[in-house]
Amino acid sequence: MDERQLIAAAQKGDIPAFETLVRRHHRTLYKFALGITRGNEHDAADILQEALIKAFLGIDRFEERSSFSSWLWRIIRNVFIDQVRLRGLETEPLDEEEGEAAREGTPEEQLLEQERRDHLLALVARLPEKHAEIVILVELMGLSYEEAAEYLDIPVGSVRSRLSRAREQLTELVEKNMELFGANKRPTG
Repeated sequence: MDERQLIAAAQKGDIPAFETLVRRHHRTLYKFALGITRGNEHDAADILQEALIKAFLGIDRFEERSSFSSWLWRIIRNVFIDQVRLRGLETEPLDEEEGEAAREGTPEEQLLEQERRDHLLALVARLPEKHAEIVILVELMGLSYEEAAEYLDIPVGSVRSRLSRAREQLTELVEKNMELFGANKRPTG
């Protein structure tokens, strides 16, 4: 069956059709979840599992305005943002040098750095959806502007302008919430 046929079958309650769809995209979906959680395999697996449950329960609302995989990515992203808002997520740095630097500090410094990352993720989650999305794709996942444009199906110029606006908004949020990052310390992350 092609993807449209599988989607139609899944929308009628065909569980094996939905499972086939998920298997076709699982590697990419997991990679996306792993990217937005900055390498935390436990959180990525939890987010993916919750997103797939939501996708299955909501497949009847899929209208093919975007690709099936893009629809699933949005669900994963929304679950991630919800998790950041609700409980914060432990994240690991994507940059190996950043990770090594964090491991070199005292346990107290490592804990403070983790708290700063969590607070920053919570602030990202407070951005408007299109701005949070671009920060997640470019800053957390490390996608190029071209890759983010392709994923979002928007021009590269729109990626640049959204990211610029998102950074401005995030800077304002950080400045308004400096107490979250320690009195004399600038946030990293």
